Amino acid sequence: MAELPRLYISHDPDHDFLSAIEFGRVDDGQPAERWAALSDDFAYLHLGAADHSPPVGFKVLRFGGFDPEAEEVERIWEKPLFHAPQLGLLDASAGEIILAARGLYGD
Repeated sequence: MAELPRLYISHDPDHDFLSAIEFGRVDDGQPAERWAALSDDFAYLHLGAADHSPPVGFKVLRFGGFDPEAEEVERIWEKPLFHAPQLGLLDASAGEIILAARGLYGD
């Protein structure tokens, strides 16, 4: 079984986003086929084509107003799982990471 990605958490309050991407990777300039969007504000980033490769993180736009309980993003509470060492989380869903990030950074 492959090791879970270790995410680097980045919050930009001026541009109102949260990025949680595997250490050593970037989300800027990634081709559209690597993103698997669940909503206009949430998408998983994949290593290759989203339908054929494992996720290596995610991004939340409009982080301050993002509703992690919204029906359209309910899958963020399930697999895939990640390690988020900055937040002290292991085997955590994107939903858990988002809530922990809000506790650290605020809305």
